[in-house]
Amino acid sequence: MAEAGRIAQSKGAALVDINLGCPVKRVCRAGAGAALLREPKRVGRILAAVRKAVTCPLTVKMRLGWDAKDLSALQISRIAEDQGVDAVTLHPRTRAQGYQGKADWSWVGRLKEARGIPVIGNGDLVSPQGCLEALASKSCDGIMIGRAARGNPWIFSQTLDLLSGKDSPEPSREMRYRTIRLHMDWLCTQYGKEQGIRRIRFLLFHYGRGLPRAGWFRRELVSRHTEEALQGLLRAFLLEGPTGSGALPDGV
Repeated sequence: MAEAGRIAQSKGAALVDINLGCPVKRVCRAGAGAALLREPKRVGRILAAVRKAVTCPLTVKMRLGWDAKDLSALQISRIAEDQGVDAVTLHPRTRAQGYQGKADWSWVGRLKEARGIPVIGNGDLVSPQGCLEALASKSCDGIMIGRAARGNPWIFSQTLDLLSGKDSPEPSREMRYRTIRLHMDWLCTQYGKEQGIRRIRFLLFHYGRGLPRAGWFRRELVSRHTEEALQGLLRAFLLEGPTGSGALPDGV
């Protein structure tokens, strides 16, 4: 972990964040992610080693604990503070909850009162207004937006606009199209065309959520597996509808 931190910093990382919150089974079976919440001594050794290895800010993201009977957030955050961690992020669900139920933000406030380092709140922040309300509650020093950004990268700029008192309209169809194309091109460059297309197909389900004809888009997406086919579908969905130059198929 110390070597990983050194590599990340040498590549230009602005900070190193250690994930103690991932609930995925294969991650936890390997002793990583949220499984570390059950091993506070090991967490202490990891944080001490990484702290010595990097000079950039070091942060920790975690959950409340393994399950309702094993809530270790206060203990783990104390260890993090003792080892020189600069901030902690809390997703106030247990590992057992996964993403079910509602995040208990009262725990974010409890953590902030108990610790002398910044506490960042995460979980159920799905809209700019919700982000503003979380910050206004004074229960945290900052917020982290997670799954809500899938298919909606504008949530960051919209939240910042709201915080500064500016109007922040929804992105136009043309802006959505350009953003998705840039995202697709970047993924194909980063991972190769085959892996890039697999990744963007998953994200396209999120990009289409809540838009007119989203059901038609999802059904069509299932059978589109090439970059060209996906580009054509995007044009039909976003550019050739009622506000574009063409028309979508009848009945969609």
